[in-house]
Amino acid sequence: MVGTLLYSGEHPGTLFLATLFNYLYRVLALAFLSLSHGPSALVTLLTRPPGTADPHMPLKEGNQAGPPAPPWAYFLIIVFLGYMGFILAHSVNTSELDVNFQQSMEEFGAAAWLALIWFAQDVTGRRLVMDPKETLTHNLGYNAGDTGILGLAVLTGAFLLVAGEMFGMARTPWWIVGALLFYRWLQAVGEEEKKVKQ
Repeated sequence: MVGTLLYSGEHPGTLFLATLFNYLYRVLALAFLSLSHGPSALVTLLTRPPGTADPHMPLKEGNQAGPPAPPWAYFLIIVFLGYMGFILAHSVNTSELDVNFQQSMEEFGAAAWLALIWFAQDVTGRRLVMDPKETLTHNLGYNAGDTGILGLAVLTGAFLLVAGEMFGMARTPWWIVGALLFYRWLQAVGEEEKKVKQ
């Protein structure tokens, strides 16, 4: 995946945006499937029911003791993380971004197509988790893992960017992309361990 990105000449930040778009597609797909208000052939075909290895970790209002956040909160998180990730991936210094309109459109377009390929793999592999008897708010909790991954990538990328400057290292989009790849690797390892224990 990283090798293909480098070979194609795309900006490394495309990888972060593609991960973000993929999560957006998954949220939109769950919202669409929730319109059936119950079991359907399409839901059965494209999703799998939650199991013991699928933690339910919805966003919460206020604090962890609060009620689950409404669906629109997920879209706000996606927009915020996208904005922060884009800034971190293109910042030359504290007051300048290395970006122009055409470059941004090309990057967003490449990320959207790459995310669409990943989303097709998610659908065909039935990686979307959904209980058709539950609400969209509840089902988003089964698929909220990427919010944590993206959030950690942004925080870690910002920390590494600042730490790198303290040691005289140039700013690079690979701080946030490297953090994203690391957390995705940890996520994959965790999922494999759960499969082994089942």
